[in-house]
Amino acid sequence: MNTRLPVFVAGSTGRTGIHVVNKLVSHGIPVRGLVRGTKGVDTFGDRIDLVVGDTRELHTFASAIQGCETVICTTGAQTAEGGIPEEVEYRGVENLVQAAKTAEIRQFVLVSSIGATQPDHRLNKMFDNILVWKLRGEDVLRASDIPHTIIRPGALTDEQGSEQAFSFDQGDRITGSISREDVAEICVRALDHEDAKDVTFEVVYAESGVRGDLQNLFVDLQKDPS
Repeated sequence: MNTRLPVFVAGSTGRTGIHVVNKLVSHGIPVRGLVRGTKGVDTFGDRIDLVVGDTRELHTFASAIQGCETVICTTGAQTAEGGIPEEVEYRGVENLVQAAKTAEIRQFVLVSSIGATQPDHRLNKMFDNILVWKLRGEDVLRASDIPHTIIRPGALTDEQGSEQAFSFDQGDRITGSISREDVAEICVRALDHEDAKDVTFEVVYAESGVRGDLQNLFVDLQKDPS
């Protein structure tokens, strides 16, 4: 019998969130998924507990996060969740962090983006300063007392996950791409991994090589300043 508490997945029917949920379920980990509307609620059948709510409105999901163990946030203003970047990438994350603190969540995994520290990045010009607001959301999580894992993937693709090696880095210096499915794999593998807590890192596919043990990549990460 699985006695583990659920993982709360915000954006569970989004293009990355679906992969996160599927991987959690495949590992036998219970999931409580937050969805903004009824679209996609039949995606998982009865395999997970779905809650209709909106990260931009704390009262719609605050009680649902109670009783969960960890949070994985994959929401985004340019995803199926939609919305204005400031409201989704910053205010929504801020609400999730507040709810997570109240619920005494043990770890919060946030999917952000490469380029978050680069105000002149082209995505800011294209999408209403989306990376600026992603960084603000990151900052809220880093400033909380919640053990956190902030993952900044490169350009996201909808290709299947592969055995291609990952390149982890810190300092927002690298570029490249990675599939949503592999980002989901990193999110799930980061759960309960001590070396993956209180870190912010970028990840893309390496130019060559076959993937090794993810744990070795986590070990080399430097902790965020306290």
